[in-house]
Order: sequence, then C-alpha cells, then structure tokens
Amino acid sequence: MKQTDEELGRWIVAPLVILFIIVLFRTAWLCDDAFITYRTIDHWIDGRGLVFNLGERVQAYSHPMWMLTIALLYWVSGDIYFTPILASILLSTLAVSLLAFRIAEDRTQAILCLLVLLSSQAFIDYSTSGLENPLTHLLLALFGAEFLKKAPSEWNLFGLALLGGLLATNRMDCLLLIGPALGYAIVRLSRANTLTWAACLRQTLLGFSPFLLWTAFSVVYYGFPFPNTAYAKLGTQIPRKELLEQGGYYFLDSLGTDPVTLMVIVWSLLLVFLSNDRNPRRIALGAGVILYALYIAFIAGDFMSGRFLAAPLFVALMIFRPRLATVRMKLTERLFAASVIVFVGLSAGNPPLLTGASYGLDPNSAEWVGPHGVANERAYYYQDTGLLRAHRGGNLRAVRDHAWKIRGSFRLQGNVFLAGGLGFLGFFSEPEDHLIDFHGLVDPLLARLPVDQRWRIGHFPRGLPMGYVETLDSGENRIENGDLALYYDKLSVLTRGPIFSIVRFKEIWAMNWRSYDKWLDRYDERFEQPVQ
Repeated sequence: MKQTDEELGRWIVAPLVILFIIVLFRTAWLCDDAFITYRTIDHWIDGRGLVFNLGERVQAYSHPMWMLTIALLYWVSGDIYFTPILASILLSTLAVSLLAFRIAEDRTQAILCLLVLLSSQAFIDYSTSGLENPLTHLLLALFGAEFLKKAPSEWNLFGLALLGGLLATNRMDCLLLIGPALGYAIVRLSRANTLTWAACLRQTLLGFSPFLLWTAFSVVYYGFPFPNTAYAKLGTQIPRKELLEQGGYYFLDSLGTDPVTLMVIVWSLLLVFLSNDRNPRRIALGAGVILYALYIAFIAGDFMSGRFLAAPLFVALMIFRPRLATVRMKLTERLFAASVIVFVGLSAGNPPLLTGASYGLDPNSAEWVGPHGVANERAYYYQDTGLLRAHRGGNLRAVRDHAWKIRGSFRLQGNVFLAGGLGFLGFFSEPEDHLIDFHGLVDPLLARLPVDQRWRIGHFPRGLPMGYVETLDSGENRIENGDLALYYDKLSVLTRGPIFSIVRFKEIWAMNWRSYDKWLDRYDERFEQPVQ
C-alpha cells in the first residue's frame, strides 16, 4: 500500500506543477510600480545613468538584484512586456519545482503544498506582476534545499550566506525570513567544532559580499545605503499606533479575500512549534516567518493585497507538515486535507484557478480597493497588462496611448511633471521629462518631508515646497523656505554633484549621520502648496 501511495503521489505531483504553469500563463500581468524600475533600466541601457530622472541620482527601486536581472534580459530582448513576464514564469516554476521535488519530505507534502500555491491569490498574483517576488521565491527555495535537506555536518555555510546575501540584495527585508536559520547554522557549526567562530564569520561575510558590495555602491553612487522608497515609506512620522492598526487591516484583508494564504501560514507554524519532534531547523525558519509577520505589522503592510505574504507563505510551506504526529497520513486523510484546501481556495472572491481573460472587468474599478486602502492590484491592471489580453491589444499599447494622452495634464512648468503614479507615465514619457511623485518615491527631498494627514497605505503625500518646481525647472535653488533651501543644497551635493569628490564624500557622511536634520525639523509647512 505504501508503494502504491507513493506511485500515486508521483503521478499527481508532476501534473500539478504543469497546472501551476498553466495558471501562471492565464494570470500573468504587470503592475504600474514595476515600471518605476523599468524607466531606470531604460535610462541605464541607453547610457543615461542608473536614475529615474536625468541628472538626479536617486535609487527609486527596492530590489537591486531583480533590477539587474531584468536589465540584462531587456538589453538582450529589447522588449519590456514579455521579458519580465516570461522571466517571472520561469523563476516561479523553478521555485515551485524545487519545493515539490526537492524540499518536500514526501508526496503528500508536495501535493498539499502545490494545492495551497494554486489556491493562494497572493502567491499566484505576485508570481508575475513585474516585481521581485519570483526571484525571492527561487532564492528561498535554494536556501531551504540546502538548510533542510542536508545534515548539519554537510552544510556549506558560505553557500547559505551567499543565498542570504543575494536575498538581501534582491530585497533587504527578506533577511528577516532566513536570519534565524542562518544564525542557527552558524551556532551549530561552531559548537560542533566543524568550523571555528572566526571561520564562520569569514565565510558569512564572504557569502554576503553581493549585498555588501551593492550597499557600498549605493552609498557611493546614490549617497545613501537604502533605497529612496524606504525613506519615503518608513520615515513618515505617522504615530506607530496608526501604522500597527493599518498592519492589522492588511492581515484582515488577506483573511477576507484570500483565506488560504494566511490560514496555511498559521497552520504550518502551529504544526512546527507543536510537533512531537521539535525539529530545530524548521523552528528556525518558522521564527523567520514570525519575524517577517511582525515586520509587516510594524510597517503597516502594503497597498498591494497579499504581496508581502507570498514569501512567508512559501517559507511556511517549506517547513509544512500535514499533521502533528510523525506517522504517515492515511489516503483518506490526504484526500480530506486536499479537499479542504481546494474548497477554501475556491470559496475566495477571486480564486486564481477560475480567472481568465475577463478578470478585472467591472464597471466600478474602485471596488478593487478596500475600505482601508488595500487593493487587488491584478484585478485593477489586468485588462491593460494581462498576458491573455495581449492579443486583444491589451498589452502596453493601450497603456502607452493613455499615458501620452494624459501626459500634458500633469505638466507643472517646463519639463517638470507632477503625478501620484509614475510607473507607466514615467516609462512612456520623454527621457528628459522630470517627474515628481508627490508620494516621494522618486524624489529625495519630498521623501524626507512631513506627510499629509490624508494618507493611504503605500501612498504618503507631501506638499510641494514653494519654489521647488522652479528649482527643478531652472537648476537653481529657488526654494522659499530658508531652512529647506539649506537642506536641499546639501542634498543636491549627493544627488547631483560629481560622484568622486572629497566634498561629496564628506556630505554623504554628514547627511547619513543626520547632521542636517535640524533644518528639516525647523521646516515650516506654511511654505508649501498642497497637492490636490
């Protein structure tokens, strides 16, 4: 019977992986935020620098490794629509295949994991989208295959650290997911006298060299170690209570619109921490999931429904065990568990398995945005960028034409434009157009100014300082507020001055140690014009 069950499982796993690929092709899409990165890539490939606006060095993306990956592929293909979609499908398929055929302990775990992923709106939606999730999932799968499937004595600490460094380079906050596991590996190897503490430190630092090198490059080129988006979204000065409440709403939104994702994360963690064998490696990865969940609550979640839950779900499935006991599940128990997953997944409002070319068609698109600002982004953009819409004129032609049609309405003065969403508009604008995002994502000055009280998660509007538009248009500092004008002069040395300059390196040190924040603290908001 055991052999029969194993053979049956083998015949089920492969078709489920194929079904996953089919679902990805049916749901593949691109979001507006991805094109903020793509405008930077377009400038870089054309020799204009790794910038969003010409002449201003600002890191307007939070995923350097993903940016470099798409840049290389775009340089080869010359196509910005199919390139990220096909790359995402390939990387996501590799990640899921590693989970099913390499990480899962048996066919039961593989089948249940695949059913969960097929039912998870968060995972399916962000297995494409143009954002960095597919590469994150693949790196997590490679880390899990090394950490979970090999005996501690066989661990390659450099390999684990290298994967951790690549994850951090791809998205810095992913360190929380694998940090406890990497720490456990270091402690285990050193205590077992496999490696000395000095050797552990050396191999860890060597492994993290991609992340350390990128950080060094970011400081030298951009003037700051973190992306501008971090300063815009994490330095809002909004009371922590409000942010935590919004983080709670983010989890509630997932529970209401995509119940499989959050339920399986919790289910997996309970089974890991309550299991009879108390496997320390699974506990370490489980601790990473908990840390990441706390981080999501701390930063108030995101406006993209489920985006930040896809990676924790993937890690939760790597350590998932179908039941508390160590004995194998009976066939009837497997069928029941599979039925429950499929039922819960199909009972959601927009199950990925049932969506097609008509997804997102609704006379009132505002319904895709929840009462607390969390949105179903794929539903919002699918009709314009969905892969199944490509042959219907729905790939970027319609988006490009619309961007050109409305471009003039965002012009403030000269070649300076103001908008709230800069992805599509920025990519299809002229290279010399200077676009201001009043949420501060691509603007180094606005990212550091006080946030308007009428904020939505992920969208923190700032008023425009009087004289700032004239400053950007003329190239001369015409900001009316004296304190802010002084701060902008220092900031401009970092973002606009000669890269290799002693004066600039001194200002980089002073700016990052917040020596000039006194001018921001004295900034008078009466010297700004509100954004309508």
